[in-house]
Amino acid sequence: EWDLLHRRYGLTPIPRFADAPGDLSIDGSFGTTAKSLVQLHEVTRAITGHLIERYGEPTVDWPWVVFNEPDLMSHYWRGRDWLELQRFYDYTSDAILRAFEDHGYDARRVRVGGLELGAIGGEHLRLHDFLAHVSPRATREGALEKNAAFADPRLDGKRSARVESLCRAHDGRGACFDFLSIHTYNHAEMAARKLIRAKEIALEIDPIFFERMPVVSHETCLLYTS
Repeated sequence: EWDLLHRRYGLTPIPRFADAPGDLSIDGSFGTTAKSLVQLHEVTRAITGHLIERYGEPTVDWPWVVFNEPDLMSHYWRGRDWLELQRFYDYTSDAILRAFEDHGYDARRVRVGGLELGAIGGEHLRLHDFLAHVSPRATREGALEKNAAFADPRLDGKRSARVESLCRAHDGRGACFDFLSIHTYNHAEMAARKLIRAKEIALEIDPIFFERMPVVSHETCLLYTS
C-alpha cells in the first residue's frame, strides 16, 4: 500500500510508532509500552532504517509520529501511566532520528512528534505533563525531569547527535518535538478551538521552545453547518 500511496500517487505517508510491537509489548498485545526500552530503540531504528532505504530522500520530509490517541487509555495506552509514555517517546524519537543519521542525513531536517491525541473532551487536552517533559526548561509534577534515553548508559554511542546536543545543553533535559498532533472528529469550530488551545497550553509551558512548533491534525472529519 505504501508503494501505491507514495510512488504511484505521490502522497506523503505518515509513519506512526503507536506502541510496542508484537512480542516486545509487555503482554504481547497492542497499546502498551515495551518490556525493554533498549530493544524498542533497536527495533524502531531498524524499521525506520528500512523505510529510509526503501523510499530514500523523500522520507526526510515525512512527519514521523509517536503514539496514537494515548489519552483514550482503555484502548490505545491500556492502563499505563504517563511517565511510561514519556519514556517511550524519548527512546522512540531518538531511534528515529538516529536511523536518519546512520543513513547520512542531518536529523535536524527530520520532523518527529505526536501525540495524536483523541481529544474527545474538546478543549480539555491532556498535554501539560508531556509537554513539560519534552521542554528543556519547564518543570511540572507528573513530568519526567530528564530525557530517559539520554540518561540510559546502555545507549551510549547509539543515540542521535540531535538528542545529544539538546540534552547536553540543558543538563539532560528535553526531547526533540517538532509538531503536536490532535485528532479533530468534530464540528469545524470545535476542531479549530482544540488546535488553538493546544498551542496556548504549549506556550504557557515554554514560550521559547514551543514558539514555532506547529499544531496539526492528521485525522479529521469536520462537520459544518450553514
